Amino acid sequence: MVIASQNQGDCGVINVDHPFATLGNLFQLPVKFSNAVDFSGMADDIRSNLRYLKNRSDVDSNRLALMGHSMGGGMVVNVASDLGAGGSDLVKAVVAIAPWNGVQPTPSSVVRSVSAPILIFCSMSDALCPCSGDVQLSDTQGVLTGSVSAEIPLLFGPSADPTWRGGAMSIFDNAQNAVLIDINRVSHFTIAGIDDGGDMQNFADWARSESGLNFDRPSRPDVDIPTMEYAVAFLNQSLDLDAKLGQSFLDESASDSRIVDIRRSR
Repeated sequence: MVIASQNQGDCGVINVDHPFATLGNLFQLPVKFSNAVDFSGMADDIRSNLRYLKNRSDVDSNRLALMGHSMGGGMVVNVASDLGAGGSDLVKAVVAIAPWNGVQPTPSSVVRSVSAPILIFCSMSDALCPCSGDVQLSDTQGVLTGSVSAEIPLLFGPSADPTWRGGAMSIFDNAQNAVLIDINRVSHFTIAGIDDGGDMQNFADWARSESGLNFDRPSRPDVDIPTMEYAVAFLNQSLDLDAKLGQSFLDESASDSRIVDIRRSR
């Protein structure tokens, strides 16, 4: 099931020959921007959809998992954490792809409440949400071009920093039961792609033309991006759909040239 919010999708970026196509323009549109980062509303949407699935007769409520990318990646960690802190074991697995550790509450500060297994995908070539380190995202069309790092506290509050409080690595470090996979040479969008990531790269190119933000285009060999392959294997194993097949595929990750590093919390 795909959960989306039209209000969150309309974050207020204007494209009139790009005069305001920068991150900085968002503060001029506080209502729309507040919709785009309405973390509480997004969490409520996820919870309500979990309740909907739980009550369907054609859904196995003992095999519910959450998967999200970017802001969605941070939010699925937060929702699973909130449910876990309340004593619920409804969520049996979590997959966070390039999770944004800038949502509120900060995922790395609450992830300890998740007892279910977590699989985190990230990449050091991701300019927006790298595994760790500073945001490398740049603005190519704004009045002041260059790195957007200085604008992060302006947009997200003084507590926000250019590392997103340690990023995906901080979420992993604070988790009870997690695996982190560092994917080789992918961008913030292509890490969530299938095949060679062409469709997601086209989306990234479109986003750059619309917003002026350079999400990077890492040079990579013409090989399939492994994110979804390992996500499916992880869910097969964690949800006991085909545990043997899933574990067998996961065991091959150590020799997969598309992966830079794999870390396990236990």
